[in-house]
Amino acid sequence: MFTPKIFLACALLLSAGTPIIFAEEKPRQQTVAPAAITELPEAGIPETFLQGAPVEHWEKDKVYIFEFWATWCGPCLASVPHIETLHKYITRENLPIQIIGVNIRDRVKPEKLLNFLSRLDTPPSYTIAVDTDKRTDTHWLKPLKVIGIPFSVAVKNGKIIWSGHPVRLSTDLIRRMTHTDFTTHVSRKSPKQREAEARRRVNEISHLFSLGKTEEAEQALHALIADDDVPASQKIAALEEPCSRALRAGEFRKMNAALRRQAETLPRSFQNLIRVLNFILTTDDIPPVERDYALAIECIQKADALCSDMPGQRSFLQTRLGEIYEARGNAEEAQAAHQTAWELSPEFAYLKNLRKKLSGEGGNAEALALFDALESGEKSLPAEFFSIEEKQASASEKTAAAYLRKESETPEAKDFVKFFESLEWIQGESPKSLPANGLLFVDIWNPPPPGPHNPLLSRTPAEWLDGHLKNVSGTETIVISIEHPAGRTAKALSFPRNRTPHAVAAVQRNTVNEDFFKRFKLTELPASAAIRDGQVIWTGSAQELPEWLVREAVKPDYDHAAAEKRREEEQRHFSRTTKILAKARNLAGKAKFSEAKALIDAARADIDKHPMLDMLAAEILVSEPFACGNYAEVGRICENILKKYPKNSYIAEHQTKILNANPELREATLPVSVLACKNIIESGTPYVSAYWTIIAKLYEEIGDFENAVRAAFAARETSDKYRRTKKP
Repeated sequence: MFTPKIFLACALLLSAGTPIIFAEEKPRQQTVAPAAITELPEAGIPETFLQGAPVEHWEKDKVYIFEFWATWCGPCLASVPHIETLHKYITRENLPIQIIGVNIRDRVKPEKLLNFLSRLDTPPSYTIAVDTDKRTDTHWLKPLKVIGIPFSVAVKNGKIIWSGHPVRLSTDLIRRMTHTDFTTHVSRKSPKQREAEARRRVNEISHLFSLGKTEEAEQALHALIADDDVPASQKIAALEEPCSRALRAGEFRKMNAALRRQAETLPRSFQNLIRVLNFILTTDDIPPVERDYALAIECIQKADALCSDMPGQRSFLQTRLGEIYEARGNAEEAQAAHQTAWELSPEFAYLKNLRKKLSGEGGNAEALALFDALESGEKSLPAEFFSIEEKQASASEKTAAAYLRKESETPEAKDFVKFFESLEWIQGESPKSLPANGLLFVDIWNPPPPGPHNPLLSRTPAEWLDGHLKNVSGTETIVISIEHPAGRTAKALSFPRNRTPHAVAAVQRNTVNEDFFKRFKLTELPASAAIRDGQVIWTGSAQELPEWLVREAVKPDYDHAAAEKRREEEQRHFSRTTKILAKARNLAGKAKFSEAKALIDAARADIDKHPMLDMLAAEILVSEPFACGNYAEVGRICENILKKYPKNSYIAEHQTKILNANPELREATLPVSVLACKNIIESGTPYVSAYWTIIAKLYEEIGDFENAVRAAFAARETSDKYRRTKKP
C-alpha cells in the first residue's frame, strides 16, 4: 500500500541528496549566500561563446543577465523556455539587456552543447557561453558562494543588481533593471523580503474589503500598484480581490468592471491578461449572459501582440478565441480559430518539418509513403499508438463478474445507515443498507469555490475512485460534500465539469468535528474511505488505493484481521527497507558500490513489495555503471524497472531524468527513453499528444523514421487542438 506517510518517506530519501549520478554538484534551493561580493570583475567573463554576441567588457548602463546551467541539471533545462520568453521580450522591446546562458561544471564538450540544446522542445536563441577554463567559476561563482544551479545574476556597470533563481525573473523585473535607480531598490530589500511584504499588503487589502472599508481598500490597492518594489504576481492578486468579491456576491456588473480595470492596469503583462481571460471563460459561477466576451477578446488581442513570435502561446490564445465564438454560436469563426490553433501547435509544426525531411535530399522514401498514406486515410495507426483511454473505448466493456449483494446486519453497519440518513442528500438517496460481502466507498469532496477553474486544485466528485473501480464487481460509491457556504454543493453539481452519477450528500464545514473524523478514520481532508460490513477498512487518497485490498475485500471470505495484519506488515517492511536504502545510498555516494549492492540484494524481497523503493534501489544501482561510463548497463537497469511497472508515471518520469543525465548517456539509451514515454502515456497522462511528439523525435534520432511517422500522427490524433478542427 502507498500511503501519504510512505510517499513522505520516499520524498525524504530522495531529498537526502540528489540522484547518485548527480552527486558531484548537489543543487539546492538556497543558491547564494547573503552579503557575498557586490561586483563582478570582467576577468570572470566566459572565454567561449557558442552563439549570440560575445561579451568582452561591461558596456555603460547595459544590463547583463548571466544564467548558469548544466546538461545534467533538470531544473536548469526546465527554466530554458522561461528564459527564452524573456529574451524575446527584451528583443521586442529593444531593451539594453543581454541574457547569457553559461554552461558550467559540465562533462560535455562545447561542440556537442549546441546539438544538445537544439533538441530541446524550446531551443534557446539567447547567447550561450561555456566556462571552459573555469575563469567564471573562479572569479564569480566561488566568491558569490554559489552552491547549486540554476542560478542567475544581473550586472550593470560591473555592479550586481540582482541574483537568484531564474524563474524569479519577470518582464516587469527586467524592465525595472534598466531604471537608473534600480540598484538602490535591490540593495534596500531582498527578493524574499519584497515578496513577503507584498503578500502582507495584499492580505491587508483583502481584509479591508471584507470589513466593507472599500475606500481604504482602494487607496491601499492604488498604492500597491504604483510601487515598483511589488512583484507583478502580487499586483495581479490584489487586482483580482474585488473581482472575486463581486463574483461571490453575484454582482456581475461590478465584477466585469473590476476585471476591465485589472486588464487595463497591467496591459503589457501577459500573465495578467491570461488571468483575466481565464477568469471570464473558466469561472462556472458566471452565467453565460454575464460573461464579458468583448473584454476576453481584447485580452486575447493584447496578449497575442506580446507573444507574436511564440507560436505555442498564440495557439493557446486561438483555442480560447474558438471557445468564445462557440459560446456565441459563431460556428464558422470558431472553426477558423481552432484551425489556426492547430496550425500553431508544436504537433503540427513537427509533422510539417518531418515531411520536409523525409521528402528532401537524403530522405526516406518508405517513411514518406507511410506519411502520405496516414495523411490521406489509406492506412490507420496500430493500437499501440493510441492512449490507454482510447484503447479501452475502442474495446468492448468488460462484463462484471456475477455479484449477489448481501446486506450487512452488524451494529456498525446499522449505525452508518442512520448517520447517512441524517445527512442532507442533494442528489440521489441515502444508502438503505451496507454490503456485508462488498465495499461501499465514500468520497469526501470539497466543492470548488467561486472563481476560475483550476484543474490542478479541483476534481470531479469520485473521479479517482471511478477510475480505480471501473470494472470491479461488488463496489458501490457515494459522495459526501463538505460545503461552504450553504448551497454550494448544489451549485457546483450544476456545472457540467462536476457532474457525477453517484448520490451526493452535503455537510456544512462548521459541523465537521472530531466525531466525523473518527467515524471514517480520517487524518485529513479531502479523502476517501472504504467500508466493508460496517467497518472502515481503508482511508486515504483515492490515488493511493491498494489494488490488492479491493481485490481481497470483495471476496466472500474476506478476513478483516488478516488484511489489517498485512497492512501493518507492509508499513514495517517499508520503514525498515527505507533505512537500508538510505545506508546503501550513502555507501554509493562514497563509491563503495559493491557494499551498496550487497545491501540491496539482501533486502530485495522487501524492496519488490513497494514500487517506489524499487525505483530508489534502481537509482542507487545505476551509480556504478554511470561512474564507469557503462551507459548500456545504466539503460538496462532503467529498462528493467520500466518493464516491471508499465503504468507508473512517477517511476517513468524518474527514469527519464536519469536517462538524460548527460548527452552521451541519452544517445546510448534512446530506446529506453521511448519506453519511458510510452509508460507515461499508458499511465493516463493528460499530456498524451506532447509525449507522442517526444517519442516521434526519439525515433527520428534512432533512425527509425517509420515509427517516427506513426508517433507523429499519434500526436495529431490525440491532440485536443486537432480534434476541435474536426467538430461539425
